[in-house]
Amino acid sequence: MQRMTRTQQQQQTKERLFTAAMEQITKFGFEKTSINSITEAAGFSKGAFFSNFENKYDLLLQLTEKLKFEERARLKSILNINDKENTISIDGLNAYFNQIKENTVCVILDIEMKLIASRNQNFKSFYYQLQQENNKSLGEIIYKIFDSKGVTPSQSPESLAQIFTALTEGLILQNVDNPGKQINAILDAIVEKDK
Repeated sequence: MQRMTRTQQQQQTKERLFTAAMEQITKFGFEKTSINSITEAAGFSKGAFFSNFENKYDLLLQLTEKLKFEERARLKSILNINDKENTISIDGLNAYFNQIKENTVCVILDIEMKLIASRNQNFKSFYYQLQQENNKSLGEIIYKIFDSKGVTPSQSPESLAQIFTALTEGLILQNVDNPGKQINAILDAIVEKDK
């Protein structure tokens, strides 16, 4: 068996810290989660934490950025977006909506970040920059959904992303059985309205 490189070991450590942080934050909230509880749950020392993150806020930002990137990549993959032919898989879109409830951890982390940003001015600028990047990327994907149905939306890509995100978060936090079904129905209604 080949030994891991230093970079691979660092990435593995970081991933374990991310996993422990997700578990701790979703269970206790960000404020009640300590660096000690994260490192203990991951099986590392504080030194391992601080060699990967500046502080708890840095961990949360990196973790959320990672989760949002993975979610966008998964959505693009499921939708089977073909930029050259400007096509999208409607079956893939339905599959995505059917599994949207699995985003609960990401939603909880995002809500935690919104709360922190509302109370901490230094964190606020970093969070909103990340949110703008996410809205831009997600908005482009949503625009492709509209385009695949031959519709030009009346809202900007960023506005559509904000609506989609708020709707998803709200339905998941309300513990709706199948939030994807409701989101799909609303998206269909918006598409029909804009035709």
